[in-house]
Amino acid sequence: MKIKMLIAIFLLLSSTLFADGYNPTTLVVPPFKHTFGYSRITRSSLKMVAGDKIKFNNPQGIAAVKLRALDDKSTKKDDDELTVFAVNSGDHEIFYNKGYKWFGTYGGFGSGEGKLWNPMGICANPLGDIWVADTKNDRVVKLYCDSMNLEFVKSVGEYGLFDGEFDAPSDIAMDPKGRVYVADTGNDRIQVFSKDGEFLFSFSGTADFHLIKPTAIDVIGKIERWSFYNEGFIVVVDDNRTRVVQFTMDGKPLSSISTYGLGIENARLGYIAIDYYNNIYVTDENNSQIHIFDRKLKFITSFGREGTGSAEFYHPRGITIWKRFGQVFVLGKNEAQYYWIGVDAYVKGVFPAIFTEERPGVTISLFITQPAHINVKIFTKEKGELVRTLVPKLKRDIGEENIVWDGLNNDGTLVPPGKYEIKVTLRPTYSSKGSFEKKMTCYAERQ
Repeated sequence: MKIKMLIAIFLLLSSTLFADGYNPTTLVVPPFKHTFGYSRITRSSLKMVAGDKIKFNNPQGIAAVKLRALDDKSTKKDDDELTVFAVNSGDHEIFYNKGYKWFGTYGGFGSGEGKLWNPMGICANPLGDIWVADTKNDRVVKLYCDSMNLEFVKSVGEYGLFDGEFDAPSDIAMDPKGRVYVADTGNDRIQVFSKDGEFLFSFSGTADFHLIKPTAIDVIGKIERWSFYNEGFIVVVDDNRTRVVQFTMDGKPLSSISTYGLGIENARLGYIAIDYYNNIYVTDENNSQIHIFDRKLKFITSFGREGTGSAEFYHPRGITIWKRFGQVFVLGKNEAQYYWIGVDAYVKGVFPAIFTEERPGVTISLFITQPAHINVKIFTKEKGELVRTLVPKLKRDIGEENIVWDGLNNDGTLVPPGKYEIKVTLRPTYSSKGSFEKKMTCYAERQ
């Protein structure tokens, strides 16, 4: 079987741009040399690769990691080659890739060792520690991956409401120290365990703020290796999958945001992932989108729509991000997709659009969805002659950015009357850096 067929377990054929101009680029399809032309896998392509061994049946959580056991220390060329673990809840199993050549499964219906019952969330670390929220067994299960096989280590918990007991746990996450955080859905709380599964503490909010049936969780620690800000926090989805809540590492509420408050109708929030810049990504199964927030839980943008093309999803559930390279895997109802983190932006306006000698200059107002290096050049509209290089590779953060052109050319004199074309180029700071750039054009006039 060809290698490009083998690697397609989590990848799908890159699609073309849309005739309606839809082309969001907060996430972008990796280049051909990285994916062999594949960035999505569907039911039919999965069957071509894995035969009847693996079928999409209520897929849920997903985790991607660079296992140390598979890391060739003599080269960096394999550093982006990940092992991806996906929960196939309807078949009570986990499926995963063994390098680029083989696939494995673990589980099957049951409650004994090596068995699962409608598992939901999953997390993994480079040491090979894998934790699964074994939902209908009211427990969490620790596994170990030796690079090729998943092995049972232990199970923790049983049905109940006391410390270390669960009622339908839905999701699970690990911090850099190996501590385990469990969304104990039926008990309206988060439980925290040591790396060996010993109960540490739980939290459910405060007297004024309560968790309501938490269904998803992710965490980033202060000592996270691949984190720009080196700050720690916990993010939870709760309240009938309509609210995102941020907590400190010891369970104190920081902020919350509701889909109702954002005006997002019919939302059904799924799973959570956090990137290198601590931005928060939450899937929305009903709207076939990913909602993205900054590290303070301020809404940035919604990415995607329902469909089968690029930047389109079919009821996305699980999401995971390998922070080092910004590799994003999204697991949908009957598909899996692979993206890199890019950058998107739009021009809010040029103010004023017309300037004079008495009042020279304009402000170019942009909104940016990812940190980016920005370059702005001014050209005459009629002849396309460069008159000013305004912002040479200046790094700007997420959100609104206002860039001032004083109306002068590169020689420091006021440009003559006429129309001017403002070309803005944004380049990602990592992930798709070097393989993608976003270009926009706006206009100003000097009278």
